[in-house]
Amino acid sequence: MKNILTYKLKLLVVFFGIVTMLGSCKKDEIVDAEYPDQLIYMPAAKNGFFVINSVALPVGTTTPGNAYRYKADLIAKKFIIPLGVYRSGINNDGGFTVSVAVNSDTISKLQAVAKLPAGTLLLPSNKYTIVPSVEMKNGEEIATFDLTIDLDFLIANYGNSYAIGISVSSVSRQTNKKLATTIVVIDTNFLKPVTGFTLKPDVSNDRKIVFTNTTIGGLTFSWNFGDGSPVSTEISPNHTFPTYGTYEVILTAKGVSGDVNTFSQTYQIWENVTNTYFRNPGNPFLRSDVNTPLSEQMGTLKDWLITPNILYAGDNTRGGYSTDLGGSMHFESTPWDATGLGLNNGKIYQTFTLPKGNYKVSFFLSGIGSYGSSEDWGNYNANFVASAGSIIPNIEDLNGSNILSKISGGLNDFVENTEYTMEFTLTQPTEVAIGFVLKYGALTYTRIAYVNMIKS
Repeated sequence: MKNILTYKLKLLVVFFGIVTMLGSCKKDEIVDAEYPDQLIYMPAAKNGFFVINSVALPVGTTTPGNAYRYKADLIAKKFIIPLGVYRSGINNDGGFTVSVAVNSDTISKLQAVAKLPAGTLLLPSNKYTIVPSVEMKNGEEIATFDLTIDLDFLIANYGNSYAIGISVSSVSRQTNKKLATTIVVIDTNFLKPVTGFTLKPDVSNDRKIVFTNTTIGGLTFSWNFGDGSPVSTEISPNHTFPTYGTYEVILTAKGVSGDVNTFSQTYQIWENVTNTYFRNPGNPFLRSDVNTPLSEQMGTLKDWLITPNILYAGDNTRGGYSTDLGGSMHFESTPWDATGLGLNNGKIYQTFTLPKGNYKVSFFLSGIGSYGSSEDWGNYNANFVASAGSIIPNIEDLNGSNILSKISGGLNDFVENTEYTMEFTLTQPTEVAIGFVLKYGALTYTRIAYVNMIKS
């Protein structure tokens, strides 16, 4: 029993000895550790140049912009660029003085080797002010200071670029040599706004217009939509106009310098009336011969007036439609392999009465071609026509006074997968016929994907 107790006592002594040794080692490591000295540096020098060439927008806005890089004091006529010196190291202990100096030699060297933007000038010494030193306080990691430039000078020299080198140093701390000098470059082109915008209708509402602001140098914006609605100060607004018609939209932009510039555009809002008047306008087109086997590519076009010479399939009972692209208006020579045979004044059209107004009518040409002879190519004559009255005239009569508008051409005048548009104006309610009249030779085809009509 005594031996067992003695053995356990020895183990306990060994255990405490090991713990004491480990504790001593850990304490020695902490006491003997060496930490890096503090270094001072300018973060703005990280990328070589601190370039100011665009309007600074608040951080976090949904519109792309730069972080805060300057302030323009229009009352005091000062252009203020905030700069700062940081310190690195394990702590921020100790306070000390940091010297701030203008480094003109660096600018001259950069100009000599063309490292600065072409035409960049040295900022004149009498057009700026900067402090000679700044205090780094105990416990802080940054000391800030301002480079203040004469705003009237920059505005008076609009279009020029200016550069200045700012260096920091201290007798109390070492300096990170690579980040000791900031080259500030100011491109004055952004001080005055160049105003502009583009627009397009919203896909879900043709009276809702999506505006894209393309202004360069704009700080604040004012939109007058010309419809009596309140002015918008959004950068790129969406606006729904109360009625279809013509409106003058004016964008006014104010720049950093306080200068104001305007841009206006007259825009006509068109109402899509395709489905109001056209039956079966396409994309895809529908067929009326619903009892025809689905394996039959050619069919009869639903709801359109068709001349008998269009009907060639199914013992001349079907025509004007094909299953191409899920359903196309289709003109085709028949029989396909008969040399010299084609179509003359084949028509597909619709008739309705339109109220007075301005109209744009479009068609999308999805396919066109001929495998025939040069004579077949030369015979091709396609016409998209809007005519007053209940029928579309023959090709030889398309110069009459009843023709409101037309698009005509040969095989080489049209391009596949292209939308073509004709325009006309009615001064009173008028019965019109709108559609196609074609002439072509053998082995020739034409396919239409849809028609579309808008009104203002």
